[in-house]
Amino acid sequence: MTSANTEREPAPCGPPQVPPGNIDVAQWTQLSLGDGIRVLDQRGVLIQGLIDARSTDGQTIWVTGGSLRSRRLFHISDDIRLQRTTRALNRT
Repeated sequence: MTSANTEREPAPCGPPQVPPGNIDVAQWTQLSLGDGIRVLDQRGVLIQGLIDARSTDGQTIWVTGGSLRSRRLFHISDDIRLQRTTRALNRT
């Protein structure tokens, strides 16, 4: 009896790849209200939504809509990465 020789692609290493059309955001002061955003951790996308509020110093943001049922607060010291999507999500 012969067994099928199946090879799997190796699991990707390092941080998640940036999907086409998304831009990493290093300075949160670059974000504006209503910007479409993805919040990622080491495993990938946590949530997707809209910038609902941003502190003037760019240290905190509130994200709402998209995959969220309520607003969520993030601080720049959180172990996350932000990506601005190429278009804002609907606010409905």
